[in-house]
Amino acid sequence: MCELTKNEFLAKLRLKLHGLPREEIESIIRDYENYFSEKEKSSLSETEILTELPSPEQVASTIKGEQNSFQQHEKSSSSKIIIAIALIFFNLTIVLGPVLGIGGAIIGLFVAAISLTLSPLLVIVKFILGERILFELFLSFIFSGVGLLLLPLLVKGSSLYVRTIERYTRWNIRQVQGEEK
Repeated sequence: MCELTKNEFLAKLRLKLHGLPREEIESIIRDYENYFSEKEKSSLSETEILTELPSPEQVASTIKGEQNSFQQHEKSSSSKIIIAIALIFFNLTIVLGPVLGIGGAIIGLFVAAISLTLSPLLVIVKFILGERILFELFLSFIFSGVGLLLLPLLVKGSSLYVRTIERYTRWNIRQVQGEEK
């Protein structure tokens, strides 16, 4: 580093900072000029000051790296917002209808299966009250059997439905957060 002079250091730094906004480059150069002035006031020579400093390439690389990191964070935040808005729109317009429809169908089937299972109780009450039609009683036992067969299938189907919604929700969250998997 000792082979450079102050002016060469600043000129090289200015070249290495190419690509940054002009105002930012000027501000950085002014900061380094002030640094040189302060150190010269404390009776350090130009050569000693230059040996304390990293190379112009390292300084520019550090500054550009910090700016790129900030820009990537800024892009990342804006892309997350765009993805979130797109997913909200998609979920409200396309996914919500079928999810509510399937959920309603599952609830309806549960109500039907429970009603079928309990149908012999209603027929027994009717049988006690005076209408003694045995065909209805036997038919209600058949319906009760169908209801009892449907209930385990509905429990399994509804748990699959809930797990699928949970997985889809986690996938939405991962998309917004920008995770790969």
